Amino acid sequence: MADVDIAPNFGLELKDGFKTANAWVANGIIWLDDIQSFYRERSVIEKEYSAKLNALAKKYYEKKAKKSSSLSVGDTPSMTPGSLERY
Repeated sequence: MADVDIAPNFGLELKDGFKTANAWVANGIIWLDDIQSFYRERSVIEKEYSAKLNALAKKYYEKKAKKSSSLSVGDTPSMTPGSLERY
């Protein structure tokens, strides 16, 4: 009768996946660092833009406030037929 080897040997055929998994995770971390740098730089640009836009809006709001009455009723307001202020 032939000897039958029944000892398990399934571990001999397994491939080592640590190196590939580690490389994949390392590449993901590098990618996330790049994305983080991108959003940090973008936030600086957007902060500058919002400050400049706010200053521009304030400048023209002040101009509008100075000319508000002349824009709505003119430089020399007068009563005209159909004016709402006649009473």
